Amino acid sequence: MAQYGSVAICDILGFSDLIEKNPLDSIVKTHLDWFRKAVCHSLHKDKFPEITPSLKEIRNHTCLKLAWFSDTLLIYTIDDTELDP
Repeated sequence: MAQYGSVAICDILGFSDLIEKNPLDSIVKTHLDWFRKAVCHSLHKDKFPEITPSLKEIRNHTCLKLAWFSDTLLIYTIDDTELDP
């Protein structure tokens, strides 16, 4: 039986400009915290987190995996079996 996978490559537009024009601690505390919450919410199909999840929490998914390089996000499947709603 053939196995199939999916890959999504996402680039954050304007990231370089954001880094150049804002203090790093501000970017981490606002933009990247929100982004980690949004990624966790999207991967786990759960309520939007109030507390910023760790990367370990974000990566704790049985079918989807995540790699993050600077302003590029790679989401890929380990198993494309359909999940029950």
